Amino acid sequence: MKNNKKTIENIVNTSCLVNNIDVDQFYTKTRERHLIDVRRMTYAICRDILNLPYKHIGKFFNVDHATIIHHYRVHNNLTQVDKLYYERYLSILELVKADMGYLDAQELLQEIRELKAQKIKQKLELQKLINNYKTENNEN
Repeated sequence: MKNNKKTIENIVNTSCLVNNIDVDQFYTKTRERHLIDVRRMTYAICRDILNLPYKHIGKFFNVDHATIIHHYRVHNNLTQVDKLYYERYLSILELVKADMGYLDAQELLQEIRELKAQKIKQKLELQKLINNYKTENNEN
């Protein structure tokens, strides 16, 4: 949990930075929508990336695990319907993954596919250039 504590603190700091709020504001008990959204995104990242149980997330943030479950469900709904919310969430998620050195298997597979496609295109272009060169030299 000690290592997770540092990671969660980094996630909180990143969430606050992206959403332009102070860390002190994050931990207040106010129910202003923009602050709740930042907390909600943070809880979701802790759940999805760190694979922490609701109870551990709740303990760290000093809230009941049912509160974390509620925010996680609302988060999933908001990512489907609120484009601005989803974009802010993706910004935080991308920064957190980069900070952690997180590698997602699907992302790696997609990058490999793109590199292979690029390599095939280059081979085809090279073959075309070779054929053009041969044709030009045979005509002369």
